[in-house]
Amino acid sequence: RISGVTLIPHMPAIPRLPTPNPLSMKCLPLFLLTLLCLCTSLKAANIESLRRVEKTATGEILANVSGHLAKAYLRSNTDSSLYFAQQQLAAATEAAIPREQMLGYIHIGFAYKYLGDFPRSLEHNLKALTLARELNDSTAQADFLSSTATLYRRLGDYEQSQSYFQQALKLRETLGDSVLLGSTLINYGIL
Repeated sequence: RISGVTLIPHMPAIPRLPTPNPLSMKCLPLFLLTLLCLCTSLKAANIESLRRVEKTATGEILANVSGHLAKAYLRSNTDSSLYFAQQQLAAATEAAIPREQMLGYIHIGFAYKYLGDFPRSLEHNLKALTLARELNDSTAQADFLSSTATLYRRLGDYEQSQSYFQQALKLRETLGDSVLLGSTLINYGIL
């Protein structure tokens, strides 16, 4: 035995792990709760900052801020998310900013998906996909192809779902994004 390390013949030395401090183990839940509260309060402060900007913004800034608000509210207040996504689309359309229009359509689609309105979600997802193709945005196309496939699956149209998953997989392979390729394969496997 050499300074806290047990030697086993023909085996490399394995250091002993320190014994956890009972006080630190008791404090862990409190630390995690504090961290959660801090993150929640930072998100609320961020939303309030965005809301202040949104009140006076126009054009591209209004579209961008509305998009951030749509994302921020998606899981906590889906009706507000839908409102801001529609505002994003309207501002982007008025200012003729196709990329923000594309994001507006997808944010509206996400909101309808969270509200359980899959046909309307699909409608907006397809509009976002059309714009992604027009913009030659391969990453957005792959994302929207995959989400369109998922929506068709939810609607029970497995043939369309398979077609969109195959398109998404082909594009993901071309892009070389192994993480999103894996995610798409998992979703395709659920089909």
